[in-house]
Amino acid sequence: MDVFRTIEAARILFASGLLVLVTSVLIMLSCRCVPSKGALSSVRRMSWFQGLFKRHCILWRVFVVVLVVHVVFAVGFLGLPF
Repeated sequence: MDVFRTIEAARILFASGLLVLVTSVLIMLSCRCVPSKGALSSVRRMSWFQGLFKRHCILWRVFVVVLVVHVVFAVGFLGLPF
């Protein structure tokens, strides 16, 4: 399809890749399974981090949606390698 060969498709692919990267870092930072020792324990007590901690499950939903968009545009832009 020619839709995936436009500059807008390349921009969506790039932006969704950045969003996947940012949301994955935020998910890792807000993970409840990571023990909080040292400098991380002081960061986890801050108010902005508590807000991030409460939105951990929402971040997963955002991550999945952005990842699906990224994969669809990557396959449309580059094609299937198989």
